[in-house]
Amino acid sequence: QLSYWADISGRAGPVRYLLKFAGVEFTEKHYNMNNMAKWVCEDKVELSAVQPHINLPFLKFEDGSILSCTPAILSYIARNYDLQSVQKSFLEFFVGFFGCLELL
Repeated sequence: QLSYWADISGRAGPVRYLLKFAGVEFTEKHYNMNNMAKWVCEDKVELSAVQPHINLPFLKFEDGSILSCTPAILSYIARNYDLQSVQKSFLEFFVGFFGCLELL
């Protein structure tokens, strides 16, 4: 399950694109920007017991484990769906580009 803000592509956008490119079926959970308190004061607090550094976007797996941070999620998808060997330069660009956005 991919979780991010409702109606915003943002940092979850490249994760969606790569999951679709890899042919992975996934669901999404959206947090409403008009109710940030639900994310910050409720869900984030609860999920931090599983993943102390959790933030949006995050990918929650069937076993309950959680992966957060766009470049980490992109790298995980590439490794686990054998995309690194096929599209190495594409993935380096994707991870590098969205990693640079973190600095802005």
